Amino acid sequence: MDLWDRLEVSKKPAKRDEIKLFRLRPGNTVQALLLAKVVGVNLHWHNQSSMPCLGTGCVLCPDPDRYYRSYSPAMIWDRPETRGIRVVLELNEECTLTIFDADLPTWAVLMRGIGDRSPLELRIGSIVKNPTINGDIPEPWDVRPFLERLWKLKRGALRIHSESA
Repeated sequence: MDLWDRLEVSKKPAKRDEIKLFRLRPGNTVQALLLAKVVGVNLHWHNQSSMPCLGTGCVLCPDPDRYYRSYSPAMIWDRPETRGIRVVLELNEECTLTIFDADLPTWAVLMRGIGDRSPLELRIGSIVKNPTINGDIPEPWDVRPFLERLWKLKRGALRIHSESA
């Protein structure tokens, strides 16, 4: 057997179902299916990047500009005819307050006006009335391992500010 007989793969490569972080850009609207309760994290803006506050012993504290974001497993659609995309959805504090005690899974519309400073808005609705969702609702997944990889943290290092019950 030569080298290429051992190396070459004859099967078609499998397409990875990769989950990505989703932040709604200014001037856009999407439909989202929020699958599970949010995970809330305090963040610092450091070296042009968001970094989680690690609590006691955090090298970026005290930081008067620390801010809150929450993360939820979700499916998003930018057009009704498209297939939903699995994402970790990032929400601001105001949107988190809107969905914090909602019965999940739930359908939501996220909107953001034109301009970098435009606020993110979220409206929740009924899954039953949403024609976009075809088929079974996917099982939620834990967003914490995803966030730990995103921020290059050791497993279990992420300090959760608040997590809805």
